[in-house]
Amino acid sequence: STSTAVHGMERIEKLQQIFDRVGVKPLYMIDYSIASQPEGYGPLTRIVARGRCEIGAHVHPWVNPPITEEMSARNSFPCNLPPKLEAEKIRVLSRTIEANLGVRVRSYKAGRYGIGAATPQILMDQDFKIDLSVVPTGNYAPLGGPNFQGFHRSTPFWLDEEQTLLEVPLTTGFIGALSGKAQGLYRFLNSRIGRVFHLPGIFARLGLMNRVILTPEGVTLKEAKALTRHLIDKGERVLAMAFHSTSLTPGSTPYVNSEAELDSFHNWLEAYLTFFRDEIGGIFTTPLELSATLNGRDAEEREATAMPVGKLASAR
Repeated sequence: STSTAVHGMERIEKLQQIFDRVGVKPLYMIDYSIASQPEGYGPLTRIVARGRCEIGAHVHPWVNPPITEEMSARNSFPCNLPPKLEAEKIRVLSRTIEANLGVRVRSYKAGRYGIGAATPQILMDQDFKIDLSVVPTGNYAPLGGPNFQGFHRSTPFWLDEEQTLLEVPLTTGFIGALSGKAQGLYRFLNSRIGRVFHLPGIFARLGLMNRVILTPEGVTLKEAKALTRHLIDKGERVLAMAFHSTSLTPGSTPYVNSEAELDSFHNWLEAYLTFFRDEIGGIFTTPLELSATLNGRDAEEREATAMPVGKLASAR
């Protein structure tokens, strides 16, 4: 909830200290409830002022002015709003962040991953450089949201031919003995009949195929490490991890229900980031830094990462 998210910001400094120790500059995606209230954005001011993080825009339509739409589950996905309204909500949030935190945001993540065909042009018109809304193989269509089942890799790609807006998907993949057949098998497991017979859970427990998102929320450290090694072996070179700030307040999400579980959550983060740095040899970067790096490559390499906007539209 909105109040929980604001309350959770009191705990952001302890989280930031973990990132500082490991050498990570996080990107905090904040919505209007955080950006507009001193108790929300206040804890971020010192972190921002010292350059310890980046800030991005995260639109939850039901709290983000102007609120002229009908309140409904469908309209909780920004992509279902009229494009002019979607654009104005993003503009209002960006201006609020700039006014209260003194930064001009260049990264966007749609609330509920609700990116649609009109979103890339809206972002480019407002000079955004990064979108982080795609969740490969995810399907939110039954809830009224987008369907990302057409995306099978987490590799970043350009959303425009001029290569000014970079999509950085949330790292998602499959581990297990049948992970090589995931593209076709996963759809069957998650079909209506597959869920009736609990096939996704059964296949995961048997070590046959397990869909893993790179997050400390509901994912074990062992699974996250296995996914990382698997993707690196397959040639993936960019991994993106994410979680909700509400998990910093015990009892607000299913993933953290006590102070002891919050300690475990923090320990998971530090252990994974240390593993990525020291065992994998990974280098931490921000999406904006990644965009600048990709733009510095020669034309042939940049062309290999391009993807037409039509591909994104077809995923809905």
